[in-house]
This record gives sequence, structure tokens and C-alpha cells, in this order.
Amino acid sequence: RNVEASPYRFSVDPLETRRIEEAMDAAGTELAGFYHSHTGSPAIPSPTDIRQMGTFFGPPYVHFVIGLADPENPEVRVWYIEGGDRVEHEYEITS
Repeated sequence: RNVEASPYRFSVDPLETRRIEEAMDAAGTELAGFYHSHTGSPAIPSPTDIRQMGTFFGPPYVHFVIGLADPENPEVRVWYIEGGDRVEHEYEITS
């Protein structure tokens, strides 16, 4: 759920995040990463993304960013946020 009063910015409710973490702990599951889209820009974390990702969800979590500047050809890139810097990570999709 977006707690921002803006259609251009998204922030996760900290209480909801804690509830999900507790449910995952109880189920014995682990979080691997996150994804979000950029509707009008490339699949590169913005300065705001880097600040939020690094503050709340730094390593070992990966961040999939989907760029939808060209909706017919979405771009998917994977990043780690380390020490306030974005580091791209290669990935492979297998079936």
C-alpha cells in the first residue's frame, strides 16, 4: 500500500512492512528482493530510489527496476544498492 499522497512517488507503510516480515519469519521464508517500475524513464534507480532502497533495503536484497518509457519494449535491470551507490547485477531468466 502506498502511503504517499502522490501518484508519482511510492512509499511502503512501515507497520505493514513489519507485519509482512513477521509473517515471513513465522512461515520460515526469506525475502530475496523487490521490484518497481519507472513509467517514463529507463530502468535505472533514481537518486530517490537509491536513498530509499539503501536506507531500508540494502544488501543482500536485489532490486528489479522495470523501465516503461517504451511500453512495447519494457526494460528490466537488476541492481544492488551498496554504500549509497547503485551496482548493476546480471541476471538470467530460465524456464
